[in-house]
Amino acid sequence: MNAEEKLEILKHSRHDWMNVLQLLKTHAALGKIEELQRVIEKTTFKASHEAKLSNVQAPAFALELITFHWEEHWFSIDFEVEDAFSARPDDQIWTRFFQGLASCIDEQAERTRDNHLEISINQNDGGGSVSGTGF
Repeated sequence: MNAEEKLEILKHSRHDWMNVLQLLKTHAALGKIEELQRVIEKTTFKASHEAKLSNVQAPAFALELITFHWEEHWFSIDFEVEDAFSARPDDQIWTRFFQGLASCIDEQAERTRDNHLEISINQNDGGGSVSGTGF
């Protein structure tokens, strides 16, 4: 990875964190404690599962999911990773599967709806589950 690619990653990451900080500042200024707590819990959950995904030993797949929202899509994703995940997945197969799935969903997603895909990565039956809403 060259310096420009690294800087691009840092730029996107910084942008994400600035969005979270702006939400926290806004809810705090308005005294919306419940919303403030919700943002903190959601951000903590997301960071925790990004860390777990990074440890699954499938770097291309992890990068694909973690950076998914950096590009334009007609749906959003959330994912969670089982705590005791110890399988060694085939990184290329998982990455190509997700890219194909994302491409199909982008082609078929209704543009006027809030489309969302939830991905659960676990060891049950060899891999995981996927569910979606709004499609």
